[in-house]
Amino acid sequence: MTINADTPNLRAMTLDQLISRLQAMKGSGGWRRLAKQSGVDYFTVARIARREIANPGMRTCERLMAALPPEVAPSDPQAGGEVEEGV
Repeated sequence: MTINADTPNLRAMTLDQLISRLQAMKGSGGWRRLAKQSGVDYFTVARIARREIANPGMRTCERLMAALPPEVAPSDPQAGGEVEEGV
């Protein structure tokens, strides 16, 4: 995986935002997929998500952020969110 400044998830994500994204993926098999796609060990992903690693390395965070799936807005009809009509 090549990580550069154009990688969408690397634009401006804090560690807290990364952890929030990881916690939202819990229980859906997302941590395993993310670990495989990023090359970061599954147990490291889980420990970061549970805040057991207070200061994960920058390279680890970059690899996770680059491999994160894009966020889906709650108002996206394909995501099952509600859409206001007549707006």
